[in-house]
Amino acid sequence: RGGRGRGGGAAKAPREARWHAPGGGEALSDDDSACSEGEAARRPSLAIKLGMWDLGQCDKRRCTGTKLMRAGMVRELRIGQGYRGLVLSPNGTKCVSGEDYELLSAGAGLAVVDCSWARLDEVPFRQIKGTPRLLPFLLASNPVNYGRPATLSCAEALAAALYIAGHREDAAAVMSKFTWGDSFFALNGPALDEYAACATAEDVLATQERFMREGIAGGIEEQLRNLDLPPSSSESEQETDDDNEQLEGKGEESSGAKSSADTE
Repeated sequence: RGGRGRGGGAAKAPREARWHAPGGGEALSDDDSACSEGEAARRPSLAIKLGMWDLGQCDKRRCTGTKLMRAGMVRELRIGQGYRGLVLSPNGTKCVSGEDYELLSAGAGLAVVDCSWARLDEVPFRQIKGTPRLLPFLLASNPVNYGRPATLSCAEALAAALYIAGHREDAAAVMSKFTWGDSFFALNGPALDEYAACATAEDVLATQERFMREGIAGGIEEQLRNLDLPPSSSESEQETDDDNEQLEGKGEESSGAKSSADTE
């Protein structure tokens, strides 16, 4: 989340894992047309190698993972090929955590499965090689599933895993490709900070359980009322075709990453 792995040695994620809005860097245009040389020069340079298995279930014009591939931030992987990095997958038995910091830093990489939420049963997860990991409880910020738990897009799943494992700059760079990207950190900032401060996967799970026990999950509606909601799907389509990740006839985009909150 193919064999199980422990994700490196002792956790050495940065001590000050505090959330901040990913400003300061240049947020790239949402225009998916070919980049000019100037635009290419402004592409964020990622420290972690990102990959994606594209199962062709989503509309490529609106898929967040496909957009990241076009931007040169994610490379496409093939089903069955060897992969030694972390894979966000329902087959995971432990959450991504600070334990994975060294593994990612050593060049192992991080990958996600691009598929449809409506067709998860068709995904050959057991043929996808790598070290599987789960994500803890988080909220989606994409226009289709805004505010809904455990329905992250590919970009959100990658950003969440990077942040929790101690690679905040890469997480911000990934979300900078989307005009709604800041919403992901606004919705999940406190939770991401606490998850990132955890030394082990067990600590992440305990933190998630505490969130649930203290009613943080139950207070989501109040949190959402205090935030500006993104435009509706119809409004988004009129304003910009790229920001609306609604998939026409192919189901909503899924990262294939299952939350550990759904495994209990």
